[in-house]
Amino acid sequence: MKTLKLILALVIATCFTMQAQTKKPAPAAQESTSGKGVKKDGPSISFEKDEYDFGKIEKGNIAKYQFKFTNTGKAPLVISNVRPSCGCTTPSWSKEPVAPGGTGYIEAAYNSNSGHGTFTKSITVTTNIPDQSKVLYIKGEVITPLSEDPARQTPVRLPNN
Repeated sequence: MKTLKLILALVIATCFTMQAQTKKPAPAAQESTSGKGVKKDGPSISFEKDEYDFGKIEKGNIAKYQFKFTNTGKAPLVISNVRPSCGCTTPSWSKEPVAPGGTGYIEAAYNSNSGHGTFTKSITVTTNIPDQSKVLYIKGEVITPLSEDPARQTPVRLPNN
């Protein structure tokens, strides 16, 4: 009796395993979408660069860079939100819809007062392209000016009384 129950359990487990391994049919392809689920007749965004290196920035300065993009789609592109990864980066962007073939910008302003040493920050761009966002990156190194770095200052000798 125990053997019969064991065989029955193995048969059921095998059936479930085989069911899990069968491929489900792919949904019918629609003419208006590409392989990534983005409509071919909708907007599309293409950046000249998606990362910018400021190099060395002296502490206290604000470094700015404009990421330029083109609407390579067939419908107007709307930037609905640009969200930096921290409060040290302030974004601004093209507020008006960008026509097909048109260009726009996303500017990132990094406040170097907020840190010291190397940094990498991200900026997430949300558009009217369904189920897609773009992440841009800025990086660099904040250096302390010689006048503010105690380790680099020359000691001052006081006269003996």
